[in-house]
Amino acid sequence: MRDLRWHQSHAVWGFLLSAAACVAAGAALAASVPVTKFITVQPWDVCVVKGPLTTCAPFNTVHQNGDPTHQNSTTNPIGFVYSYTDPTTNKTVYIDITRALLNQIGVDVIWLPMKQYPGSSGQPAFPTLNVVTGNSACGISGSPATGVQSCDFLQLSQQPCISRFPNPSPSCTIVAPLSSPASVTNMFFVTTLVPPSSQSGGQLYGFSWINNNGVAIGSNTFFPPAPLTPQIDVLAHELLHNLGLDHVSFGAGPYNPWSKANPDGGALMTTPPTTIAGECDSGYPACMTNVMTAGNLRTTPTVNCVAVSNPPLPGQTTSCTQSLALGNVSQLTTDAEQWTGLPESQQFVVTDPSQLLQPIPESKTTVSVAPNSSSMTVNVTGAAPAVIGDQEEPLLAWVFMPPPGSTLKFNSQFHIFSGGSLLQDADWPHPDQDNIGNGAYTLGTLHDVCAAATAQCLIVEFNLPGAAATDQIKFSKGFTTTVTSANLCGSSITSVFSHGYMTTSQLSCPGLTATSLTPDLTATATPQIVNQTAFNQAAANNHSCTPDSSGNCANPELTGVFDAIVSEEKQLCYFHGQPVPCP
Repeated sequence: MRDLRWHQSHAVWGFLLSAAACVAAGAALAASVPVTKFITVQPWDVCVVKGPLTTCAPFNTVHQNGDPTHQNSTTNPIGFVYSYTDPTTNKTVYIDITRALLNQIGVDVIWLPMKQYPGSSGQPAFPTLNVVTGNSACGISGSPATGVQSCDFLQLSQQPCISRFPNPSPSCTIVAPLSSPASVTNMFFVTTLVPPSSQSGGQLYGFSWINNNGVAIGSNTFFPPAPLTPQIDVLAHELLHNLGLDHVSFGAGPYNPWSKANPDGGALMTTPPTTIAGECDSGYPACMTNVMTAGNLRTTPTVNCVAVSNPPLPGQTTSCTQSLALGNVSQLTTDAEQWTGLPESQQFVVTDPSQLLQPIPESKTTVSVAPNSSSMTVNVTGAAPAVIGDQEEPLLAWVFMPPPGSTLKFNSQFHIFSGGSLLQDADWPHPDQDNIGNGAYTLGTLHDVCAAATAQCLIVEFNLPGAAATDQIKFSKGFTTTVTSANLCGSSITSVFSHGYMTTSQLSCPGLTATSLTPDLTATATPQIVNQTAFNQAAANNHSCTPDSSGNCANPELTGVFDAIVSEEKQLCYFHGQPVPCP
């Protein structure tokens, strides 16, 4: 485990980053690195109940008054979603922006079902979170003040109690909203984030604990005062603080080259030799394009452009000049860009030590079609740890769906060539009863997709404990008409693993291969926990933070809260209703 530095460095530096997304024919935005970990987030909508009226904070731009009881991933999503209409199928494609940003460094996001807070009588409501300086009552003290803190957020996020689990000292009582297990990250959507009185009139969009569990998102992230626009990268930015990144290290912030005295610094090999220390402008655009650069310096992408492919796919906006695929907005540094001048990338820092992440095993699928054939031959490998040292999580179920708009239909032919001892059951075109509930083969929201009358799903289930790294099964499945490779390009391959995690990838074209480490951001069923009991058992072994080299969690009372300084955020300040320079 690497030696994490808990202080906030005052050195500033940056990098030049190549495009972090690649686009294949027939596919939407794809991660340029294997996605080997996922962070599980419990979203909480903070509400105030006054008689018959309940007012909740927004968690997207759909509802200014949040609607937590009807949350879903399309019409009422968590955060920001880019959508466009595919002219071939006439269906709307949805891409979760927070997922797309974190996929760049090999991390996916699991949103647990939204919960409302307070959830029971007697719990205090926190529609407003206040920030203070020099307040020894909640940990930050000194003269002058040594940092910024939110006593309200400490209480709401159950800190520092969560950081002391499983052996809190002194003892403390954990009540809701602590998610179980404690390594599930709590994200609170609140109405207002109030800066210290010395910074009154300014904007705070979100803040979080560095290396620790807890994120707060303010309503002006979605509905800022004009002419400011929604801050669509704030959710990812705050989650990455929990995972160990700050504003000035491993690729974020103004240019400052690496040295032994500045071990967190660095720049990519393509940095112009004329770059000046501290530069953050058009001459050094890497500063402005990094997700983790402070809000007052980084370029905020727009929903309509951030996830547009390069070149744009049919139905996508064609006039975008900034996108992930173009590599000029919301970038993160990857392991592939490490060299002597950038010894540690943001990807390495996040995925190497964090205990807030769970592993994604690698299961590979290869499909082939003989000329003039009405069947496909499929080879599926069991699940292997994608990262050395990760626990093995066998493959329990595998699901095939033809691409959107396909007219292919299955016939009765299913023939096993090898690995038949692995097979527990195979169902088509619809799931059966063991795909519902909280059992080994449950499919979560994919069950309803496959249960639709017109659906064509091939569901292959493996004998417990599942298909491991050395296991392989080869079989053929027939269709009612002749099938070609072109017919199958873009088909969905969904994998369900023993720790309750489900993810979907696409069959590439050409080649007809897929891996669970390349998630499909356009899939109907988003990555999810389909077996909560199995997930709780696996995640219970993790720390509730990103631990230091001794395996300990930092104390949020001492680190203070990140992103609570007005001068580091995009601003429009008012005094008696008139715009003024922000303090």
